[in-house]
Parts: sequence; structure tokens; C-alpha cells
Amino acid sequence: MGSYAHFWIDDMHVGCTKNGVDARLLDLFDGSDKVVIADRSPPLPLQVRSWLEEFAEDEPLKVAFYRTTVEIARDELELAGVTLDTAKEAYSQAVSHEISAWERDNHPANSEWRNGILGSLRPLDVDTWLASFREIRRRGVHAGSTEAHDSSSIGYLLGKDWCGYPGRDPRVVLRLALEAWPAATDIFYDVTDLILQEQIQIDEDLHSPQGDLPQYVCPMPSRTVIVTEGRSDSWILQESMQLLFPHLASSFTFMDFEGFRVGGGAGALANLVKAFAAAGIANRVIAVFDNDTAAHAALASLSRVRLPANIRLLSLPELDLLRSYPTLGPGGLTHLDVNGMAASIELYLGHDVLGDGAGSFQPVQWTGFEQSMGRYQGEVLGKVELHQRFENKLARARTDRSRIGSMDWDGLRLIMRKIFSAFHEIDRSGILAWNMIDAMFVP
Repeated sequence: MGSYAHFWIDDMHVGCTKNGVDARLLDLFDGSDKVVIADRSPPLPLQVRSWLEEFAEDEPLKVAFYRTTVEIARDELELAGVTLDTAKEAYSQAVSHEISAWERDNHPANSEWRNGILGSLRPLDVDTWLASFREIRRRGVHAGSTEAHDSSSIGYLLGKDWCGYPGRDPRVVLRLALEAWPAATDIFYDVTDLILQEQIQIDEDLHSPQGDLPQYVCPMPSRTVIVTEGRSDSWILQESMQLLFPHLASSFTFMDFEGFRVGGGAGALANLVKAFAAAGIANRVIAVFDNDTAAHAALASLSRVRLPANIRLLSLPELDLLRSYPTLGPGGLTHLDVNGMAASIELYLGHDVLGDGAGSFQPVQWTGFEQSMGRYQGEVLGKVELHQRFENKLARARTDRSRIGSMDWDGLRLIMRKIFSAFHEIDRSGILAWNMIDAMFVP
């Protein structure tokens, strides 16, 4: 019969994996999300309460599950390239493939079964699927209800594992399903049955590469390396990521400039990228350049280099604040668009760091003309002071996380989103290719 790990969104059972966990689903959680219960009080969560029947009154409980929120799971899926657009495309692809497969099956013995499947799948495009799932949640119906046995799209979703999705990658279903639930909703991956059937041990670290996972799961990816133009850039990005996206921070590692005395600047970063490419670095690498003239000159030099697919070059994004920013030049103080000419990471630290409280911002000073690019290079004044202000801002936010919402993190969030989506194109191709293998899970 086998044993199963069960996946829940709130009180809705979505699907299960047989004889083990799927590493792709497990990656939605971290080790601290694991909950082990060996006590009958307080009451168990609804999602695992049925396991009480498996234990005698005098027998210790062995209930274990992973729990996180819809918001965190959605961020993890997006980081893995399972965006809403990709999930919609993968869903449509898988359903179309399944319909074609059934239409080619002309065996008379399968006609009734085939017609029933086709009758359910043909009208179930991705928009209908999403609408049906939202209706399931709105009405609070479950697999055991009468609606699960009718011929409607709702009945089809409720009556099938993974909501009847015919593709191989369950993350596609989850990414779509998460659209129907509030961000704070709990999701669960219950591994209790695997423990009872001795597939895993209750204290086993399933996130460990040495974990005894089934052969069909994908290997856990290495951390992505982020390299920047200098120590302060790495410090700002690392601290901001840990504060704003703590659940994603462990997926990245940053260059240690001080420990290994690595040189700084756009040119040095370009040379480092070339060295990584020549060395055949296996990890994914994201090189983050400033959005200034020197950085764009360095990026132009790299445009002539054929880089491997695991290396991505990013420049800091355009920022509305910088379209009319105070600059100092021979003509005195002038407001200009400094995107592309002077936008170092300090200009992304927020109004509350750049401003003096009276409406004035720390100005940019023009420092020279870059002949190859045909434009000037600029640098914000008072970087040391700006770093100190930002450090104070970080300290206040860490002390009281409720303050984060009243602070300006817009620029840094834009950078983070650009980093998180750096490999979406590659991931999309892999997801769509993997998704076309017929069976959801290989036994």
C-alpha cells in the first residue's frame, strides 16, 4: 500500500506524495518549520488530528509536519521560477497534452472512462480552474462533501489528488491554488505516515543532502552566489535580504570582500565574472552592478564575452526618485535624472536615509566624463554618513519589526525582486520540460 506525505492548504487536502517527500515541496519550508508533537495536549491541528486514532492511549505520539504560510510559500515558488504566469502556462500545456492522449485512446473498453475524463478536462481551462478553486474555498466544501462526487469542475477538483492536475510538477497546482488564499494562511506538509511506516525517522533532517529521499525527487539546488562591486554593496544587500525576506536569504551567499581581500569597483567585478566563467563555477552566480556610467561601461565590455547560463549580470533598477535628483556640477546644484549615470546602491536606501528631514537629499557630484559611454559619471556625497544612517535604520527595524512598514524600503525591494527573478527564464524552460512527463510521481 505504501505510505504518504500529505499536503494541506489551511483545511483543504490538496495532494500527497507516496513513500517519501518531494524535495521541491520540502523546499517551501526550512528546518525551523518542522513541528514534532509527542503530547496529546494542547489539541492537535485539524490537519493532523486524525492520527490520534493510530495511537493507543498509553502510547506516545509521533506526529510530525512542516508548517509555513501562503506568503512564504509563494515567495519560495517565485524564487524557484514557478511564477503565476509559468504555472498557468504549465497547467494549460499539461491539460492539453492529457486531452490529446485520451483522444488518441480508441480502445472500446475505455470509452466510458475516456468520455468522463474528457468531459471534465475539456472545459477546465486555467481560468475556470482558478475560478472553481476560489469557489471551493468560498463555500468551504471538502473532498468528503457531496460536491466531490458530481460532474462539475468543482467535483473534479475535489475528487482527484492534486486537484486532478495531470502534469508531473505539483508546484504548478500549488502556485495556482495559493492565489485563492490570504497571505497569512497556514500550509502543511504532514510526514506522520512516513514515520509510522518507518520510511523516515521522526528526528531526521530531511533538508540534509544526506537525507534518504526517494530517487524521483529533484536534487536540492546549491546556494546562488551574489557578487557586487564592493564590500558595502554586499553588506547592504545581505542585511536587507535577511530583514525583508528572511525565508529566502538562506538560498544566497555573498562574496566575502574583507576575508579574501577582493578588489572593488565595476571593472574588478567584470574581471571576477570572467574568472568565474573560465573556472566553470557550478553554482548559479548573480553579478550585481551599480546603475551608473562606470558599471554600464563594464557591462559593455562583458557583452563581448559568452557567459554560461548559470551566470547572470544585473544592474540596479531604474528608480523614480532618481529621475529628478540633486546634483553638483560646474553650474552648481541642478536636479537631473541620475539613473544610468550615478545610481550606486546608496541611492536605493530610502527617503529616510537620503533625506535630511527638511526635504533635501544628499546630492550627487559629477566626477568625470566616460569617453566610451559618452556621458558623465557621478557619485553621491557622504557615503559614510549614509551607511551609518542605514545601519541605524536596520537596528530600529530589527528591534521592532512593526516599524518596517513605516520605513522606505522601495528601492531595496526592487533590487531584491530583480535578484529573485534573475533565473526565471531558465527555470521556466525546465519546469515546462519536466511537466510534460506523464506521471505526477514515478513509483
